[in-house]
Amino acid sequence: MGRGNFSVVKLGSNIRTGELCAIKILDKKQFWSDPKVKDQIVREVQILEKIEHPNCVKYIALFEGIQYIYIVLEYAAGGELFHKIVNGISESEARGFFSQMLAGVHYLHSHGIAHRDIKPENILLDEKGNIKISDFGLARFAASRMQSLCGTPHYVAPEVIRLGMAGMMDPPSGYGKGVDMWSLGVCLYCMLTTSLPFNDTDRMALYQKIEKGDYRFTPEQASTISDDAKHLVSRLLDTNPQTRITAEQALQHPWIKEQRSLATNHLKRRISMELCSKSELSATANRMDVDKENQYPSKKVRPQPKNG
Repeated sequence: MGRGNFSVVKLGSNIRTGELCAIKILDKKQFWSDPKVKDQIVREVQILEKIEHPNCVKYIALFEGIQYIYIVLEYAAGGELFHKIVNGISESEARGFFSQMLAGVHYLHSHGIAHRDIKPENILLDEKGNIKISDFGLARFAASRMQSLCGTPHYVAPEVIRLGMAGMMDPPSGYGKGVDMWSLGVCLYCMLTTSLPFNDTDRMALYQKIEKGDYRFTPEQASTISDDAKHLVSRLLDTNPQTRITAEQALQHPWIKEQRSLATNHLKRRISMELCSKSELSATANRMDVDKENQYPSKKVRPQPKNG
């Protein structure tokens, strides 16, 4: 199913129930002697054990053998969001997916967790098309400012890049959970355009574009994407982490609230249809009772006339 630096992910199943699951298998020989990597694995498991949200992949169990560690996770049958984006999705579909991504990240942030590697390849879909944030290998509890230079180049936030820049006049003291919001902004741009907002074959040139926030929509893209969607992208791809929109704020953005409004209206219509159906069913049942009485009139005992 997938492969990482120290692990491979395979499809498994529960012997008793037959339920499918994803099993992340880590080879202890490759990292057990490295305290930093060992701590990272332990932290990943601790975070997986803590989280419980419909838009985050569910942790099931952990088994440790002599050579391998097995982390059993929820199986997301729909695959990666990346493949959906490559094939192209509508703005309405993008809004549906992104609102769930925001809900999952908001949950993580409210529990003091920074993911630090949000990208379409780490966003999975279940069989019903629901979002599942996965791969918590770089995640950590963000009680204080973080210092590690990590993440995927095209999705990494400017403050992480600045942290690694030598000779800065006023280098940052670290970074916070806002790095996830930047990565979400890159994801949203990709969902709306099927392209990356920051791209360059030269790594340093790429980082310079990210650090400056040098992105734009082509005239064709700008004409087909709603103003609300473009505004949310701009609030997410704010190079200043202090003014960048938070997950809580983004959930209240007009573009996202429109999705909630659509979902609420859909629910109201469904409830209305169910009530109408019940009402019609009740009326039909009443008519059937009346018709039955007319077809089979009840026998009434009439008083007999008296003789004489």
